[in-house]
Amino acid sequence: MKLLSSVAVLVALVFAPYCLWAEPAEVNSPDQIETSPADEEEGGWFGTAMLGGGGSHGNFSLLDAGESNKKISSLEDTEKKETKGNPLFNVEVGYLFDETGTWVSMNVMDNLSELDTSVIGNLSVGQSLGDLGTLAFQFTRSRNDVWEDPYLVGVDRKTTKATELTLGLSYEDLMGLPVSVGMEYTKVKVKNDVAGKRDSDLARYGHVYGTTLTFPLYFGEVNSVMAGVGYTKGDFDGESNSYDGYSVNLMHRFEMGRWSLSSMLMAGERRFGATHPAFGKTRDETDWFFSTEYTYNAPFGYDDFFVQVQGSVGETDANIAFFESSTMMIGAGVGYNF
Repeated sequence: MKLLSSVAVLVALVFAPYCLWAEPAEVNSPDQIETSPADEEEGGWFGTAMLGGGGSHGNFSLLDAGESNKKISSLEDTEKKETKGNPLFNVEVGYLFDETGTWVSMNVMDNLSELDTSVIGNLSVGQSLGDLGTLAFQFTRSRNDVWEDPYLVGVDRKTTKATELTLGLSYEDLMGLPVSVGMEYTKVKVKNDVAGKRDSDLARYGHVYGTTLTFPLYFGEVNSVMAGVGYTKGDFDGESNSYDGYSVNLMHRFEMGRWSLSSMLMAGERRFGATHPAFGKTRDETDWFFSTEYTYNAPFGYDDFFVQVQGSVGETDANIAFFESSTMMIGAGVGYNF
């Protein structure tokens, strides 16, 4: 799965259980308690623009495409340490139709939750159902670098592009209850999958299906706590890349006056379905991820601006060392709401 990878600081509004591609993508769990555009009092244009930067330091898996591990001497090499700095941005523009409660928005970003990933387009269409909740559809196209054949040793590995097309459906405040459900379908395609051509069990073309359930544990005047559970099914042409994934997460938000602090803790497991041809055993992975985000609104009296500082740490542990990684990230940015 994509595992945390570089450090960046710009920050975009979403910290999510990650995915850098290496295998199939996974449905992201929500990491903070948000409101939809339908909650706005007035219709019309809305949006957010944010610019910042940051960095990361970590041990990247040998599966991750990067200069530090372009050439490996064996499949048992240790993961490579690397420190990176990145400028980042996040822009969202949308329109709310006040009469119907319908909104359309477009989001383009590079952010901490999807480091080294270019999100070409994130289109959302939502509809308020009044007391029955809010329904939203989302389409996302993202692309990032992967190795043509991750398992080559003794020579420089070449990169190619992996593209993911995702269709999502979410239903917030289900039937008036403080519960949200989400479903996603992702199609994954690697442009030049040399590994898959060499061995069909390594093929990375496939589909990922996922579902999430989020529910409240506590709502107070300044504190709120949410919990979530998720399931993903990765169905790939290469049987060694197919998996069943399970995740749980806990989200906390503290808000007082002009500032807020949002945190998320996630733990997950992926159980793969067949013996990996390169290692002679079936792959199993567990991972955890913690992120926190501090937001200060209207700094120095500028009402529409905000300052945001983010940090995260995560680790993937596997029964095959080739896939293990860990990363720490920190970043900051200045944003504007309109």
